[in-house]
Amino acid sequence: MILILKRKRIIKKLYEKPPKGCRIICFDEFGPLEIRPYAGTCWAPTKKPQRLPATYTRSHGVRHLLAGYDLISDKLFGIIRRRKRWKEFTSFLKIIRRRYPNERRLIIILDNFSPHKKKEVFKW
Repeated sequence: MILILKRKRIIKKLYEKPPKGCRIICFDEFGPLEIRPYAGTCWAPTKKPQRLPATYTRSHGVRHLLAGYDLISDKLFGIIRRRKRWKEFTSFLKIIRRRYPNERRLIIILDNFSPHKKKEVFKW
């Protein structure tokens, strides 16, 4: 518990006063996403509202959003992938590096999702 509190304090300091010459990127995944229509609302009352049938099978698969939030420029960016394994995470880290080629240091804040701890990710 003490380590978590220390990390929380460090992250709060980074948010409040970011060090000069580096970017702070908060990273997270969201998914599975599914693309399907959602019923809207309208002003006209209806006696029998049209219902959308429940779907329990994902015949076309699902997608996952990998996103980064740049604290300094206040910008959110991301990519959509079929999976969220360490390979997709490493490819997103490469995208972040290409996005900020002139920055010497990048500070990326992550959660404890297991693909973030893979040894291939640390090697890169």
